[in-house]
Amino acid sequence: MSHLHNAGDEQTGSVTVVVSYKGVDHTIQLVDQPPPTLLDLKSAIDTTLNIPLQHQKLLHRRLRPSTPDNTPLVGTVITIDAGTAAPLPRVVLMAASEAEIETVRRAERTLEVRTARQAKDRKAVEQVKRASAAVDEKEASEYCFEGVRVLMEFPDHAAARKLLERLQEDPGIRHVMRLHRWRVGVLTELHPAEETILGFNKNMGQEISLRLRTNDLQGFRHYPTIRTVLLHELAHMVHSEHDSNFHALNRQLNRECDQVTSGGRNVAGVRPSAAFYQPDDHGEGGSGSGSFGGRLGTDGSVVTISEDGSPLPMREVLARAAMARLSKQEQELVDGCGSSKAVEEPQSKE
Repeated sequence: MSHLHNAGDEQTGSVTVVVSYKGVDHTIQLVDQPPPTLLDLKSAIDTTLNIPLQHQKLLHRRLRPSTPDNTPLVGTVITIDAGTAAPLPRVVLMAASEAEIETVRRAERTLEVRTARQAKDRKAVEQVKRASAAVDEKEASEYCFEGVRVLMEFPDHAAARKLLERLQEDPGIRHVMRLHRWRVGVLTELHPAEETILGFNKNMGQEISLRLRTNDLQGFRHYPTIRTVLLHELAHMVHSEHDSNFHALNRQLNRECDQVTSGGRNVAGVRPSAAFYQPDDHGEGGSGSGSFGGRLGTDGSVVTISEDGSPLPMREVLARAAMARLSKQEQELVDGCGSSKAVEEPQSKE
């Protein structure tokens, strides 16, 4: 804030004005001929304090925001009483210095540059997203099941179709198929009369058929179980036999599917590996895989030991037990797979 003091001095031919700005008084002298105006005072403030006229706001009891700049100081800011020495009037100046204004301008320019850069970055990100979406859409239409087919002889065939379409659009399954660039001719419902078969892959992708119905034909099997069978049959896109290469790929497909389904957990809040088949990469199953024994501890508890006779940590015990369970499930899937029966010789070209 600023104050102005002004006093007439007829002997020296000047007018003295004191400007108080931000708590500091500044004495300004103006020539009294011609009589100084409000504009003369502002110009002197600009020269003395380096504050442009357009940024100045003068406060005085006789000044109004609408007071024109050509208003004489004498009679407004300055009062002269005959026979007495008039005190110097005080006018408050509210303004920002040129340096302060430049600081604000620099900040505004910096903000403009940052805003423009952010807008450019957002545009680039949107372009990448659109391009990625276009690629995803193309790949989704290219690496997929070309269609589904159900058994129309059952009255609830519409529900069976919805189940196959759900598998067809399952994010985890679509992710796996795009990742491996697989395209399957048709996904079909396996006839429940084939009680010993859970599914088959015909000619490595010509057709994949899955058992959807329960043995009593009163409903459908659980979705996670059916999807696990589908992943098993997708592994037959590469390997016909149930050898170590097949099992390694099958485990990989389960992991890849889990990565994009419910944050790695199923609808019950349990990790998919605990709900359906997903053994790790060590061993292929069978009772001999990862065999271990046990002995009685001094407190009567069973202490699990490894092949060299040393006790195993509880984490290892639990991991081996889980591996044994997963191997059993793996064997059940192998037993229920009809892919080897569905493989046909390629037709000769005419």
